Amino acid sequence: MALRVPEVVWWKPLHLVERTWLLVSAGFLLLLSASMVVWHAYLPVDNPGTSYKVAPEQFRAAAQAFIAQYRVGSEHGVAVVRPPEGGVAYLMASRFQWTPILKLKKGKTYHIYASSLDVNHGLSLLGVFQGEFSMNFQVVPGYINVLTVTPASTGEFEIICNQYCGLAHHLMSGRLIVTE
Repeated sequence: MALRVPEVVWWKPLHLVERTWLLVSAGFLLLLSASMVVWHAYLPVDNPGTSYKVAPEQFRAAAQAFIAQYRVGSEHGVAVVRPPEGGVAYLMASRFQWTPILKLKKGKTYHIYASSLDVNHGLSLLGVFQGEFSMNFQVVPGYINVLTVTPASTGEFEIICNQYCGLAHHLMSGRLIVTE
C-alpha cells in the first residue's frame, strides 16, 4: 500500500474540524489573556519589597556588622541571629549557603535585606508569611531586595535557592526559625 501525496492547494476552505479547533484555540487564548488582566487587577501579585543598588562589599560589611551585633549562637558553623522585633535583618547568599540563620518572632514584622555576594541566586520561602503562600525572589549581586514580612506560623522553614548557581546548587539552603 503506497502513501498518497496530499493535495497542495492552500486556497481551499478549511474543513469543519479545522475551523472548530481554530475557534477553540482562539477562545482559549482570549480566556488566558483575560485571566492575566483579572489576576493582576484583583489578586496580590506584586513584589512586597523594593530593590536598591549596592556594592557587594558594602552589603557584606553591613551584614557582618548585623551578625556581630545580634548573634545568639551558631549551628554547624553558621551564625544564628535574632534581629530586633520590627527591625532589619540581613540575609547573604553566597555559594552555596544562606547566611545567617534568622530567628524571628511570630506575628512581628521584619525588613529582610537580601543580596548575593557572588552570582545570581533565587530566594524561595514557602508558607511562613502572613497573607503569602510563598515568596520567590531573584537575588542578584549589586542589588538589595528589601522584603517586609510577618511570620504567620512557628517552626523551622528552609530557605531554598531556586536558581542554578553552580555545581553544589542542590546543597544550597538556609533556615528561618520562627518562635512564639
